[in-house]
Amino acid sequence: MEVTVRFNLSKKSIITIIGIIIIAVIAVVGIQRVLASRNPVLSEDQLKAANTAINGWNIKNFARLSVNQDKVREFKQKLMEFYDADSGELAEQQQLIDGLIAADKSKDTGTGALDTSTPMRLLEFRLSSVKLKKTSFSGDGADITADLEYYIKYDAQHENYSTFGKNTYEWKLKKVKDKWKIIHEDVIKGDDDQS
Repeated sequence: MEVTVRFNLSKKSIITIIGIIIIAVIAVVGIQRVLASRNPVLSEDQLKAANTAINGWNIKNFARLSVNQDKVREFKQKLMEFYDADSGELAEQQQLIDGLIAADKSKDTGTGALDTSTPMRLLEFRLSSVKLKKTSFSGDGADITADLEYYIKYDAQHENYSTFGKNTYEWKLKKVKDKWKIIHEDVIKGDDDQS
């Protein structure tokens, strides 16, 4: 036994359905084009280079978290996976961790006076957005520029406050035995830098 289902749609309903389908297709194609124009398509190897840059940067900030400060040495060791020792960049970034932690502890608590008996503690750090601005690859070298947006939560005198930051970073990388290493990292100062 066959069952036949018939829809009685008016011309107006059919035109509306076709219009919705066309709008949906245009929206999907448009979103894909916008994403493609903002983030260049990278090969797997180039993506590894970009991830090396972002992950190396991220580790320094995780080391600053108050729950990780007794493990700072481990975080400094972990930087060896991302930063090149021969260029001196590894030592510079390891020292930067100490500097960032010291800066967190000595920030003004908002009372107008520096209270060193209740230092600020970094409770949370989260990278919220990465936008690749420029990528250049040639042989075993790479130059990557990206906008990084992040969220930070502090405890100051037992009161939490949060802030967002945005910086543009530039990395130079080289390939060492099939693994990318950062040989130079620099923040690009701009009008809207918040750190």
